[in-house]
Amino acid sequence: MDLQRVYIQSQMYKPFMREEEALAIYEQACLALGMPYRPDDFPGFLTNINQALDQLNLSIRQEKHHSRDISYCLLINEEADELSKLATTLTPPQIGVFRTLVNKILDSPQGQLTSMDVLNTVPSTLMTKAVFEKTVLHKLVAEGWLEETTRGNYTVGIRTLVELKKFIEEGHPDLDRCLHCENVAIIKIECQTPDCNATYHRRCLEERKNRAGARLPCGKCQQPIMIPADVYSSTTGSSSRSSQTSGTKRARLEKPAGADEEEEEEDELMEEDDDKDEEPVAKQEPLTQRRTSTRAAAAAGTASRQRMSMGMDEDDLEPSQNKNKGKGKRAGGRRKAVVDDDDDDMDLD
Repeated sequence: MDLQRVYIQSQMYKPFMREEEALAIYEQACLALGMPYRPDDFPGFLTNINQALDQLNLSIRQEKHHSRDISYCLLINEEADELSKLATTLTPPQIGVFRTLVNKILDSPQGQLTSMDVLNTVPSTLMTKAVFEKTVLHKLVAEGWLEETTRGNYTVGIRTLVELKKFIEEGHPDLDRCLHCENVAIIKIECQTPDCNATYHRRCLEERKNRAGARLPCGKCQQPIMIPADVYSSTTGSSSRSSQTSGTKRARLEKPAGADEEEEEEDELMEEDDDKDEEPVAKQEPLTQRRTSTRAAAAAGTASRQRMSMGMDEDDLEPSQNKNKGKGKRAGGRRKAVVDDDDDDMDLD
């Protein structure tokens, strides 16, 4: 069908996308072809597409994020060698760095690495760490192979968990699995009951809690299990953060303790200074011009007081004096080096 062909072309152009983006493409294709759009038909639509793609060893999968309330649509090559799926994204040396990163993340107790740990994995002979961060790391996050949990901390992305599943399970057979969905749990929640080693994905626990109500029993020991604070920030866990960076602050290879807090305070102060700089400033006269004007005005005031004390007004001035009055004021301003406020009390004999 034309509808299937249009959608497949879009999914091949962008193999990794959020489910709402895939639904938007499906809706546009339906409207363009004059067909009714019903979101509930989308899963069945993908099932029909996968039947057509099966002979090509391709499939489109809907996958849930393990921690966040986000779902994705992925176009997967079922036949390709695991790491060769990255060949269109990275060079062979870069794929080697990615392999090392994945292994380090999976071996980490927290299931994630700091940005410094990530950048220190890059051999100096390959490229500079700054170039790797701007290009390779950004691309890996944007395409779903890696993702940020919080600013400057990285874990494996949903695309790695799905497309490189065999590579992960064969290389790390002892990884914990979620008791609910039985998939590998990298960033996990553990039951705190002694002697109970049950682990869960956050999203799986939250889905169970919605069904169970206030009391959430562990599926293994049946004791209440608490859901701790999310390790993901409110702005991560999506492909778009990945692509944007990431407002990620550039990692420093040598950073003293407490440097992150100091840098955040400096950033706030710099933002305040920028706001102040943007406020309009009244145009001021040059300092020399202001001084000259002040002296001229003071000299004119002194001359006026002298005439008043002598009982004279401007009509008593000679025409030549009246004509050149302005010049006299300026000349007087130049002759007087300093005019103090004490001149106001001057007495003339």
